[in-house]
Amino acid sequence: PISVGSRFLNRIKINEHNENNKIIFEFNVKNSPKSFKKVSVYSKSLKFKNYGLFSSMNKNSMVHPVCRDILILKLNPGQKIKCECHCIINLGNKHAKFSPVGTAFYKISSNIKIVDEILNYNADKINEICPVKVFDIKSKPEKNQRTLNVISPQYCTLCKECLKQNFDNGRPIRISRVKNKVTFIIESTGVISPEILFHRAISLLVGKCNKALSLLLKSY
Repeated sequence: PISVGSRFLNRIKINEHNENNKIIFEFNVKNSPKSFKKVSVYSKSLKFKNYGLFSSMNKNSMVHPVCRDILILKLNPGQKIKCECHCIINLGNKHAKFSPVGTAFYKISSNIKIVDEILNYNADKINEICPVKVFDIKSKPEKNQRTLNVISPQYCTLCKECLKQNFDNGRPIRISRVKNKVTFIIESTGVISPEILFHRAISLLVGKCNKALSLLLKSY
């Protein structure tokens, strides 16, 4: 993926095959014949080429590969390479490789309560079987006891392993979901920051809701 400003993308038309609309990188690397080592060429060697109609507009733009440590090739002593790379600009609805979003998912927030005190062996057992370490053990030296406490309910994945254990006093642990809280996680490919992706997604959602509402009102 290539990191490029949204202003540049807004100026071009995706559907028009214009030579001035392309993003071009180039690099010219050579290895001295007197050298005894190979030269590694990484993606950081790619330099943005200013040309065409947008040359003056983009001379201060930070256009570069998102990952600069990708190995492209290795040059033996005496070898050289001159390359020009043309970037393809398109939309995410055409192919997933053009989407700036890497992974997007949501997580249900859980509410964990210990309604009856869990002590000693049972506390150690619950703390051990929890895969994400939601619980912790608190010692009470004056009573020579160890009690189970909830320290990280946000890490709970609702696996319910703690509820599968047999207790003499029924089910001392209650797990429920927080109905008014959902955590969204957005991972970017590096082209656009997650904050901008979130605001644009909300804008698109509001636009679709308004469109659906207007169509509904027209039908009545």
